[in-house]
Amino acid sequence: RNVSYLADDKSARFTLDIAGAYPPEANLLSWVRQITLTRGENVELADSYEFRVAPRVLTLSLLTPCQVATSIDGQVSLEAVSLPEGRSTASGRIVYDPRQFTVIAEEIPIHDANLSPVWGRRITRLVFTEIHPTEQGSWTMRIFGSMP
Repeated sequence: RNVSYLADDKSARFTLDIAGAYPPEANLLSWVRQITLTRGENVELADSYEFRVAPRVLTLSLLTPCQVATSIDGQVSLEAVSLPEGRSTASGRIVYDPRQFTVIAEEIPIHDANLSPVWGRRITRLVFTEIHPTEQGSWTMRIFGSMP
């Protein structure tokens, strides 16, 4: 709901309220997600949310076929990997506020014959957990990349 898209030579911005994707028991009033591509620089993910009551746990999950390293606070390194059919990923990094999030990486093997030709034999789920979830809040992450 409330979807908008703007683009020009320098950037593209997609905004929508994703609250309707969650069940009523989530007590979510609104969750506005804005994804901005600044061409040649980065992708910014900015979320702003409001709950009826503060959630006990609040997480954001991102998936990547890249090899990841989470050893630097505030940054997830994405290392390029080879994919099926001679393709490869790019490398890059995700920058986040370490005062707001903890992050863990979960490697997930892919056994599905339809997914493995696209993603490879595994995918990594990055789980960002908000340290102090509140009724209202926001966060911003930036993804910087480089070509393989």
